[in-house]
Amino acid sequence: MSAPEQVDFEQSARAWLFDLAPARWRYEESLHRYPAELAALVKELIKAHIFVAKKHHHLVTNRAKEELGDWDAAQEVLDVCLREKRWAETLLRQVGAIEKELRGSHGSGIGRRRNP
Repeated sequence: MSAPEQVDFEQSARAWLFDLAPARWRYEESLHRYPAELAALVKELIKAHIFVAKKHHHLVTNRAKEELGDWDAAQEVLDVCLREKRWAETLLRQVGAIEKELRGSHGSGIGRRRNP
């Protein structure tokens, strides 16, 4: 992705955000016109991903002995949950920084129409 000071930053940010979003969002013209709003929606998806990773970690911990049979099996799944949570937290910070840039110097939030 291009640096914020580069001319094609908004275009490259939009492409990266669409890579993170559900494929059907590519057909939403408003998300092309307002990439800061696209970033905000992607952030909400990532927050949901973090919630799911935490929730599943909790569920696996509680049922480890009953359904998985042994702690080693449970630990494997718990490790996946923790990795997913860490990955999503890092991604959330990155998307947040992109959103800030898009809203700041690039002014592409609601009320400031941008060309796709």
